[in-house]
Amino acid sequence: MFSQGFQTVESDSWAVFGQATWDINDRWSLTAGGRYSDDEKDALVVVSPDAGFTFGGGAMPFAQKDSWTEFTPKATLEYNLDDVMYYFTYARGFKSGGFNYPAVGGQPLKPEILDMFELGMKGEFLDNQLRLNAAVFYYDYKDLQVTRASEGAGATATTENAAEAEIWGIDMDFTWLVTDKLTLTGGFNYLDSEYTDFDAAARGFGGTPGTGTIGIDASGESLLRAPDFSIFASMAYEFTWNNASMPLVVTYSHKDSYLFDFVAEADMAPLRQDDYGLLTARLSYMPDEHWEVSTYGNNLTDEDYFDDVVANGSGLRASRGAPRTYGVELRYNF
Repeated sequence: MFSQGFQTVESDSWAVFGQATWDINDRWSLTAGGRYSDDEKDALVVVSPDAGFTFGGGAMPFAQKDSWTEFTPKATLEYNLDDVMYYFTYARGFKSGGFNYPAVGGQPLKPEILDMFELGMKGEFLDNQLRLNAAVFYYDYKDLQVTRASEGAGATATTENAAEAEIWGIDMDFTWLVTDKLTLTGGFNYLDSEYTDFDAAARGFGGTPGTGTIGIDASGESLLRAPDFSIFASMAYEFTWNNASMPLVVTYSHKDSYLFDFVAEADMAPLRQDDYGLLTARLSYMPDEHWEVSTYGNNLTDEDYFDDVVANGSGLRASRGAPRTYGVELRYNF
């Protein structure tokens, strides 16, 4: 795309970080710290005078430079029992601003700020055979950076600041050593997300070829590409045959439905990904510590789903997820 021109982005970043832990007593401890970050980005886009085109309607050459600073504190209060640890954490996150390329012009992106609160536990049970982690969390975003299809007809993407967004959720995972040969693992995640203040632009056909821009108030909408539920479960069992190890791993993962982009009209329904599940399996033969022969299968149920769907000026562009695949691997470990 830039055969008749080039782009450069130089980034300089430095930070100072410190952390300390106070053991209040045998059970309670407090860890506090902070980081001061200073990021600077210098961008330049140059196109040859005889290229015959520009990007995003911007004049060439195009240059932008900006810098951002932020102090991000973190504090964790822990309560430790013999086999279980409970904690409460507050932390602030910072993602520096930036520029959109190849689309040029406009204002630089503002930095994204996240305030996170998390209450959770980590424990070991059943004589340390079962490890369980669980947490409930709340994320409060300011100037959330959202990447979506650009306004032009091409397949480029631009990033914009959604004014505000928030997420609260539950996250759990476990590892259970059922026997010396059988291990079960699994996890569960629930998200309740929404843009709390976001004047956005969606795509719609409007009865004409190609798509046009439709202004929408996305406040109250769920975050893009953020399914409400996601789970996974895995079983690992180690067979033996003629003194060789034969580990078998079977994994299933499932995601609830979610949006790739905002749906302003019924014709934009393909921007919604329905819920889907993926099943994988892998069986290996390991006669010694060096050789390993494995047979594997991914998406064994041949689930039909999309990795990405984008609406742009030409219509819809989609990338399907990998279909059922299987194969054999031979590996030698030095």
